[in-house]
Amino acid sequence: MDAKLLLKLGFSQKEIQIYITLLRLGSITASKVSTETSIDRATCYRYLESLIKKGAVSNVVQNNIKYFQAAHPEKLLKDLEEKTQQYKKLMPELINFSKLPKDETTTEVYKGKEGIKTVLRSILRSKKDHLVLGDDGNFQDLMPIFFKQFIRECKKSKIKEKILCSKKVLKKIQKYDYKYSETKALPQNYAMPTTTLILNDQLILFNWVPPYNAIIIKNPDLAHSYKNYFFLLWGIAN
Repeated sequence: MDAKLLLKLGFSQKEIQIYITLLRLGSITASKVSTETSIDRATCYRYLESLIKKGAVSNVVQNNIKYFQAAHPEKLLKDLEEKTQQYKKLMPELINFSKLPKDETTTEVYKGKEGIKTVLRSILRSKKDHLVLGDDGNFQDLMPIFFKQFIRECKKSKIKEKILCSKKVLKKIQKYDYKYSETKALPQNYAMPTTTLILNDQLILFNWVPPYNAIIIKNPDLAHSYKNYFFLLWGIAN
């Protein structure tokens, strides 16, 4: 007999073993079930109770002794058919749930310098143009070697970028001579505490102080709002 089919109906291996034993032997005690299946008596009782709840086993007391008996296999089939009908009735409601708007925001956090490098490499792999809001020169200072590698790879892929930074780092950024980069300086009162990179439908926030981390927030509407904000500032920057 292929007991795997019963597994698919929601029975455990031991429940199947007990049910088949009861089908073979008819009405017997828990002790007899335990002997026939080599399952200890306490465990037998637990699984017999589970089978009773599933409607696969019934019990009767005779002369103060409890006997257990398997339900006819056709009853299991009828139970399954009833469950199928109930599921079909529920199906339209479940489908409607699946059509509800999904949460379009996902967040990923990368920790430490290596985590920041992982995010920066993903930017290179995307080969997409991006906007940088609040560059304060920290990338160059914190990872000078990796910064040069990053710029070199940007040049290879001809990735265009627009950068809004503070006045004090404008010349510093312009020194790396990247022809695909446009840089403007924000007025002092618009200085940004963190660096935010806008790439397609995601925002990437860089924290350049220990313990260092990068946070990727994916949300089309949020990214669009930040792009509008960026170009508003771009229009007033020097």
